[in-house]
Amino acid sequence: MSFPEDIMRFLLEMDSVSVLTRYPEELDKLYGQFTKIRTIEILNNTKKVIDWLLKIKK
Repeated sequence: MSFPEDIMRFLLEMDSVSVLTRYPEELDKLYGQFTKIRTIEILNNTKKVIDWLLKIKK
Protein backbone atom coordinates (compact mmCIF):
# COMPACT_ATOMS: atom_id res chain seq x y z
CA MET A 1 0.00 0.00 0.00
CA SER A 2 1.31 3.41 -0.91
CA PHE A 3 0.46 6.34 1.32
CA PRO A 4 0.09 9.89 0.02
CA GLU A 5 3.04 11.97 1.21
CA ASP A 6 0.96 14.34 3.37
CA ILE A 7 -0.75 11.45 5.14
CA MET A 8 2.54 9.67 5.73
CA ARG A 9 4.09 12.84 7.22
CA PHE A 10 1.12 13.30 9.53
CA LEU A 11 1.16 9.67 10.68
CA LEU A 12 4.89 9.80 11.38
CA GLU A 13 4.43 13.00 13.36
CA MET A 14 1.64 11.46 15.43
CA ASP A 15 3.71 8.35 15.98
CA SER A 16 6.58 10.39 17.40
CA VAL A 17 4.20 12.21 19.74
CA SER A 18 2.59 9.01 20.93
CA VAL A 19 5.97 7.74 22.10
CA LEU A 20 6.39 10.82 24.28
CA THR A 21 2.99 10.36 25.89
CA ARG A 22 4.20 7.08 27.39
CA TYR A 23 6.59 8.97 29.62
CA PRO A 24 4.85 11.24 32.16
CA GLU A 25 7.97 13.36 32.66
CA GLU A 26 7.73 14.37 28.98
CA LEU A 27 4.09 15.47 29.12
CA ASP A 28 4.90 19.01 30.26
CA LYS A 29 6.88 19.52 27.07
CA LEU A 30 3.91 18.41 25.00
CA TYR A 31 1.38 20.73 26.60
CA GLY A 32 3.07 23.77 25.09
CA GLN A 33 3.02 22.22 21.62
CA PHE A 34 -0.71 21.57 21.54
CA THR A 35 -2.45 24.89 21.27
CA LYS A 36 -6.09 25.05 20.31
CA ILE A 37 -5.12 25.79 16.71
CA ARG A 38 -2.67 22.88 16.57
CA THR A 39 -5.25 20.54 18.10
CA ILE A 40 -7.80 21.53 15.44
CA GLU A 41 -5.17 20.87 12.75
CA ILE A 42 -4.55 17.41 14.19
CA LEU A 43 -8.28 16.63 14.24
CA ASN A 44 -8.67 17.83 10.65
CA ASN A 45 -5.71 15.76 9.50
CA THR A 46 -7.07 12.75 11.34
CA LYS A 47 -10.34 13.14 9.46
CA LYS A 48 -8.39 13.27 6.19
CA VAL A 49 -6.64 10.01 7.06
CA ILE A 50 -9.94 8.33 7.93
CA ASP A 51 -11.55 9.59 4.71
CA TRP A 52 -8.58 8.32 2.69
CA LEU A 53 -8.71 4.91 4.37
CA LEU A 54 -12.43 4.59 3.73
CA LYS A 55 -11.91 5.61 0.11
CA ILE A 56 -9.24 2.99 -0.57
CA LYS A 57 -11.27 0.34 1.23
CA LYS A 58 -13.94 0.45 -1.49
